[in-house]
Amino acid sequence: YNALKAAMGELYRLDVRWRVWTEIRDIARATLVVVALTLSTLFLVKQTDVSRLFLTLLFVAQPTVTLAGRLALRAAFNWNRSQGRDPRYMLVVGTGQLAEDFADRVERHAGLGLRIVGHLSAPQEADPVVTRPILGSVDQIDEVLHGNVVDEVAICLPPSANRLLEPIAGIAAGEGKTVRVAVDPLEEILPHAIQEEFDGILVRSLVNDGQREAG
Repeated sequence: YNALKAAMGELYRLDVRWRVWTEIRDIARATLVVVALTLSTLFLVKQTDVSRLFLTLLFVAQPTVTLAGRLALRAAFNWNRSQGRDPRYMLVVGTGQLAEDFADRVERHAGLGLRIVGHLSAPQEADPVVTRPILGSVDQIDEVLHGNVVDEVAICLPPSANRLLEPIAGIAAGEGKTVRVAVDPLEEILPHAIQEEFDGILVRSLVNDGQREAG
């Protein structure tokens, strides 16, 4: 039940996944959970007279219709945002080259509708290389979140600053923000986050739906 609830809760958010293939993968996973639960329930209650043909058609039709509808909505949202409508705003934690590259890639994809409001610096980083405003340090994240319109927080820190990941993600998620973490593919962090490749960078996304905490 918890697996189904999590899968459906994350699928509800159309703005979480940036790539179509990630959405297809996660719809397939959610469908498998539904199939497993349905067949297990039928077995436990000994309902052997249910048509196998009906179940097969149901399990094929449901994800197909879901995917078609979501692809249509995704196309509509991407077009709308590419016209500059309904923008969303992202705060990037980090001032190094990864933070600059990630911010550039995000704003280059107009269909995401994301605009970078600025960066936060971390004590473990070298001299900043970012070209966008530095709004403060990670210690001031509460003030920055409350003083600016921020929908998402992207964490782009070097491995030496990984200890800051959990507290930053916890604060951002507690404020209702979607958290994106650009990481080295070999780093096993946020194992329960949605993972996808975005323009050459591995991104793990932690979604706050008001029902669970980050971490």
